[in-house]
Amino acid sequence: MEFKERLTAPKKDNKYYYSKLNFDYPHLVDQCTWYSWGRLMELGIPYEEMIKNIPRSNAENWYTDSKFEKRTFPSSGDVLCYSSGKIHDKKDGMGHVAIVEHVYPDLTILISESGANMKFKTRKVKPPYKYYLKSKVDHKLDGFIHSLEYTNVYEWTKGDYTVINNKYLRSTPEVNNHNKVEWKNLTSNAKTKTYPDNGYARYKKGAIINIKEFTADKKGNIWGRTNQLWLCVQDRSGYQVNKIL
Repeated sequence: MEFKERLTAPKKDNKYYYSKLNFDYPHLVDQCTWYSWGRLMELGIPYEEMIKNIPRSNAENWYTDSKFEKRTFPSSGDVLCYSSGKIHDKKDGMGHVAIVEHVYPDLTILISESGANMKFKTRKVKPPYKYYLKSKVDHKLDGFIHSLEYTNVYEWTKGDYTVINNKYLRSTPEVNNHNKVEWKNLTSNAKTKTYPDNGYARYKKGAIINIKEFTADKKGNIWGRTNQLWLCVQDRSGYQVNKIL
């Protein structure tokens, strides 16, 4: 399925926003849940799947109650979710949801959104994606709801990847215990080899690695897990592996 970014407000004849296909129409037009519901349907999720997998309630309930995959890192088409105070208690805030339209190499995301005190907007949000709107209550990032894969965007999804450059990839047995991300150049005749004891995995350019899952750390680095190791597959210098389609 092809992904198309939305950079302008939906028109009034768009059925995904302005019809009964949208659970929040017409009583919550311009609210964040109304917009995000319509955007997900516009991106390709059928109404029946929306009803089964997306909560029909306040934004702060979406991440907790959604039955779609939940992630700590963003992909295009994901729902960015924030909660406030105690979940399911609207007295201390109702949270916020928005849609990820683009993920940049430094993990900054472009989002589209609407809300109680605004109409359609796009904005960029940098890691670690702290709440960015004025509010009387504190909001926390819950994570990202992931529902669909797209063929025309480079995203961090499990599968086979090829190494771009001759590099030592920083590695660690436990992703939460890694130190600074560090790279070392390899000689042209370097062979693929792992060194888990000293924190490096050596992969020659073109080597293929199978990655089971991904996570992002607070510094904006992406880590991928193979069978044995977590590897830093993107640091602040940009992409270090490419997905094999």
